[in-house]
Amino acid sequence: MNKGALNYVVRVLIQRILGLFCFIYLIAGIELRLIKEPKISMKNNSMFFYDTPIGRILIEEDGSAITQLYFCDELGSHDFAFRETALLKEAGVQLNEYFTGKRKVFDLPIATFGTAFQQSVWKALRNIPYGQTRSYGQIARAIGNEKACRAVGMANHKNPISIIIPCHRVIGSNGKPVGYGGGLNRKSYLLELEKRYTGDL
Repeated sequence: MNKGALNYVVRVLIQRILGLFCFIYLIAGIELRLIKEPKISMKNNSMFFYDTPIGRILIEEDGSAITQLYFCDELGSHDFAFRETALLKEAGVQLNEYFTGKRKVFDLPIATFGTAFQQSVWKALRNIPYGQTRSYGQIARAIGNEKACRAVGMANHKNPISIIIPCHRVIGSNGKPVGYGGGLNRKSYLLELEKRYTGDL
């Protein structure tokens, strides 16, 4: 075998070895993600939209609990069947009652998926009474981590079930509405809505 042919064979072998290493790395990475991230089956998920005073809202459920509530302009790509189930219909009814001041507390099964920290923040949000607000610092103290104000803000932003889990009730330390995934106009509307009907409690 001449020198040119030998060099060619060596290059091919090196490329194949590198390709094998890349393949192994890719597979290992996928397996690692599967271990770290719980797999959520969406084959039974259903979604339906409802018109509200702050725009069209889409609610998703997994067959037993509400899992997502989006404003239409936040909606990404999801694997769901577009149909109104009994649970979604009930959620729509309660949402309408909320916007007309007839409901202060939602009575719906919900299921959230997130880290332990995010879950603790979302649980604290549900403890904020109707018509009241809390600062990010107050939520941080409520979950026993007073230095986690910024992390609380990030978890608040990732709240998967807006309104039902009332992240709109968290405001800045200056008492003003700040940071809302659905937009500050919507956040201000929800706060004013609850303020208007607080006297009916």
